[in-house]
Amino acid sequence: MKTKICPIVLLAVSALSPILLGQETPRGGIVNGPKAGFNIAAPDGWVADTESGKHQDLPCVLYPKGESWADAKTVMYAKMASPQYEGVNAFVEMAIKEMKAKHGTPKEKIASGKTKDGHDYFINEYPATKTYSQWERVGYVQLPQGVAYIVLTSRDKASYQKDSGALEKVLKTLVYVEPKSEAASGQEYAHRYRQLLDQHAEGQIEPLLTEWREKAPDDSDAWITSANYYFNQRQTNISPKKLGPGDITLTDKKGKIAGSISFEQVEGSIKRATDLLEEATTKFPDHLDIWCGLAFMYQESGDFDNELATLKKMVAYAREHPAQLKWLKGEPLSEPADKVIPEKLHDYGLYYERKENAEDAERWFQISTLASQQYPSHVNAWIDIGGYYADMSEWKKAIESFEKARALNPKSQMILVNLARFSLELKDNAGARKYFEEGLKVDPKGDYAQEAKEALRKLKKKPEDRQASQPNLKEANAYNERGIAKGVKGDIDGAIADYTRAIELDPRHTISYNNRGAEKLKKGDFDGAITDCNRAIELDPEYADAYAIRAYAKDKTGDSDGAMADLERAIKLNPEDASAYDFRGEIEARKKQYAAAIKDEQKAIELDPKNGRYYSNLGWCELFNRKPHESIAASLKALELSPDKAVMIRGNLAHGYLFDNQFEKAKALYLENKDAKLHDGRAFSQVVLDDFKDFQEAGITHPDMEKIKALLTTEAEAR
Repeated sequence: MKTKICPIVLLAVSALSPILLGQETPRGGIVNGPKAGFNIAAPDGWVADTESGKHQDLPCVLYPKGESWADAKTVMYAKMASPQYEGVNAFVEMAIKEMKAKHGTPKEKIASGKTKDGHDYFINEYPATKTYSQWERVGYVQLPQGVAYIVLTSRDKASYQKDSGALEKVLKTLVYVEPKSEAASGQEYAHRYRQLLDQHAEGQIEPLLTEWREKAPDDSDAWITSANYYFNQRQTNISPKKLGPGDITLTDKKGKIAGSISFEQVEGSIKRATDLLEEATTKFPDHLDIWCGLAFMYQESGDFDNELATLKKMVAYAREHPAQLKWLKGEPLSEPADKVIPEKLHDYGLYYERKENAEDAERWFQISTLASQQYPSHVNAWIDIGGYYADMSEWKKAIESFEKARALNPKSQMILVNLARFSLELKDNAGARKYFEEGLKVDPKGDYAQEAKEALRKLKKKPEDRQASQPNLKEANAYNERGIAKGVKGDIDGAIADYTRAIELDPRHTISYNNRGAEKLKKGDFDGAITDCNRAIELDPEYADAYAIRAYAKDKTGDSDGAMADLERAIKLNPEDASAYDFRGEIEARKKQYAAAIKDEQKAIELDPKNGRYYSNLGWCELFNRKPHESIAASLKALELSPDKAVMIRGNLAHGYLFDNQFEKAKALYLENKDAKLHDGRAFSQVVLDDFKDFQEAGITHPDMEKIKALLTTEAEAR
């Protein structure tokens, strides 16, 4: 099933994702938290499983006997609430607020009672909605210094009505468990570690660190201390070589330099350190200090690719969990995450900017681009990008970036003076005068005031003078910004009108041509979109967005070859644009160039791993690549990231199971969605039959396809 262009929706917890097949396991499970824990038992006909949910941070999951955590239509999972919530009412209030968007208002306290050891519980119900297909109910229990909760979730209403009573049976088995004393043991290990360091007892340190991690697995300091120990391991070398950075000079009796003492990393120690912190990021993903420490280690060891990958993972997690983030010793962040993290990215970027060479400048640009994409309201991200373009003498792009910074901080004299400098490089004296004047107005005695005054004297222009004949760039920018706001709200005609007014004020206002072209594309005016993009490209031949928008418009007019040419140019100008790779992959798939399409979708995923659409497209292409196993993996990930497109993705997943000889799984999915409609209104059954035609035309067949056709066209079961 092919994907239509659409926004992504992230699923916080995918309780029904594939893990391990259920086996006969003990009927009980213990759930531990830092301040409290509990034990539960599975009701008759159910299994309590403490293994299958581990990689989802679910210490105990339950499902009917004979089924599995991956495939059961109803499952349960038990957890302790975050330690910041010791009161059940505060936790439930937060949960209702976070889930309201997809669940709506729950039915509160539909049942209540007492656990096996006398603690009060109550149950809230969360029926399915148009945007969320799961039927759920949650039991909450107030424990000493903590809140226990157990979630029952069903794929459909019938399963929910059949199984929902199991939740209260589990709650009645719950028994409070004293928390583990791992914090205390962690402090003891830390004390012993410092003692061994003071004693230079190197042979005892590594066994101690290993024991610390094993005995106190919830103590993040065990991993941090271990990683720091290995990272700081150095060996002393005395040699006649020339003095290097950080080396100590050796002199002979006459005072002449005879050599140096250097301190070099012990072979393999950096890898041990980074491996430990990589593991720590999976165990303690809410600890920003661990992510930053790992990025620092990669930076210091010259491994930029892994440094950037780490920063991207950190940002992805932080964007999804902004309220849960911690810093040193597990303390909450002192400032909002959307302020702390872009500042950290800025610092990592400056490390490369200070090296002043082309290769490191590109690294600075990549980190700054990540910051601007994920935190577009952070002014330093745009200043850094503008600084990079200025270093590359790409003055138009430098101005564009600094204008974005100026919109965020209009009173910055530094930004205004830099805009003036860039304008001078373009021989735009009028623009430079305007920026210098505005800079002086902001602060006549500021750090850059003298530079502005001297520049204005050279330009023979007094700060108080104005030239009304110059294009009103400020007003044009204002109309452009208002057009963007209208476009976001869906007012296409209003946006087009504002962009048109901006162009009337400044006929060379490149960005307004580009933005108007994008709105015309939404409206279906493909020729108009192409015309506007042509003008934007004429004004700025390196405007990547204009090429990308023109590619979409050309494709809509049937000019797929022209679209491919524009995408090639867009990608060359902006190799970080995941959507361009994805769209090129779509066109390649339509041309039956599946190997090229797969390569492009994989690149899109590498750049934006949280976009379910890219995984869905990859899964479709892998079917034609005759790799059903890879298609299944991609479709499962797409289902996790884009539950709002579940019907379409399940079609691809069913195809994968069919061609992978997992007929029962395929059959279940086909039947479950038989009468469903895709998000674009197409009937699931008809789309499957159309897909089968595409497969057969490509020479891809399976003997069970006829059984599926019969299932979808009649009420009879396939035999």
